Amino acid sequence: MNSKNIRIMFVSEGYGKNFFGVAQVLMRLVSCCYKIGVAYQILVLKAEKVPSRDEKVVVLIPSPPAFFKEKINEFKPSIIHVHGVFKPIQGGAVKAAKQENVPVIISPHGMLEPWLWKQKGVVYYGLKRLYWNILLKPTLKKADYVHAITDQEAETLKKEFPNVPQIQISNAIELAEYRGEQKEPDADRYLLFIGRLHPKKGVDLLIHAFDKSAVEHVRLVIAGPDFDVDYTHQLKQQVEQLGLSQRITFVGSVHGEEKSELLQKAWCTVIPSYSDVVALVNLESAASYTPTITTTMTGLSDWEEGGGLLVEPELEPLTEAIATACDWSLDKRMQMGNRAREFVGERYSWDVIGQQWVEAYKMIAEAGRNNEV
Repeated sequence: MNSKNIRIMFVSEGYGKNFFGVAQVLMRLVSCCYKIGVAYQILVLKAEKVPSRDEKVVVLIPSPPAFFKEKINEFKPSIIHVHGVFKPIQGGAVKAAKQENVPVIISPHGMLEPWLWKQKGVVYYGLKRLYWNILLKPTLKKADYVHAITDQEAETLKKEFPNVPQIQISNAIELAEYRGEQKEPDADRYLLFIGRLHPKKGVDLLIHAFDKSAVEHVRLVIAGPDFDVDYTHQLKQQVEQLGLSQRITFVGSVHGEEKSELLQKAWCTVIPSYSDVVALVNLESAASYTPTITTTMTGLSDWEEGGGLLVEPELEPLTEAIATACDWSLDKRMQMGNRAREFVGERYSWDVIGQQWVEAYKMIAEAGRNNEV
């Protein structure tokens, strides 16, 4: 099947430049479809700062359950790609897709990872599991395919959807959006964290490891929105209690040129997540010629091949990795940055990952056509 004959209906909670996480990944995937001429429509609950090219194809989802069937009959998609799993819209889209005989693929985007459910205690875990098993899973397990981003997520999805075929494709970045030449890191050396200030990102672990590493003449910059206000307050208290207020700076959300400068001039980016599906900032940092320290829970099992450092999300290995990175010579740091940039271009750019999605969509659409015969 020619890719230009494919029509994709995307369903997600949010879309636009003001959103994080899933919305950002979806925007990149849509951009890839746009470039190769695939027809698409985007159904979402919320949309803010939508790219101008997509303004006419973004549709806000109202309450009526008949909405999805109406849109399917209007747009006539060859595939429905559902993003996320915990809103009623995902179940509604899958149900309508099955009724209208349209193949559907679900991308949970790490939302079913065990750590996320367990970190709030036994009671929360039990209630979440009950909600998932009774209200959501019976419908979602009827999907034709499920998408895993990492090896870890693939194992989780095998348990949750044992009879649903899997497609595994990583997250990616658009390499062309990052400067093609390397800059020397700032003379006032700093380690950098960028991301939502959420417990799963392990920022408290990073602060503890930074303190324990006892590295000299190195600062820590923490950039990201206060996704969890209580957690942010806890982090700032931790910094004060450790007497690190002069060496650790919280700079809030960063975007555009400010974010680019921070990434390029950092000595090393540190993303110590307890649970993540790649964590795009690892790729963004590598594309900016800056190596990263990250954990095995981001799914980047090959990261050390590209000049990064890969550790368990625990205090001792993270402390050692920070000390190792801060001990690099400038030449070593520059070599690691070059290696990181080349590696992400070879394995995690949209030029590579986008083609994997094109082939996956062609396969799903062709299988759907064969089922109609």
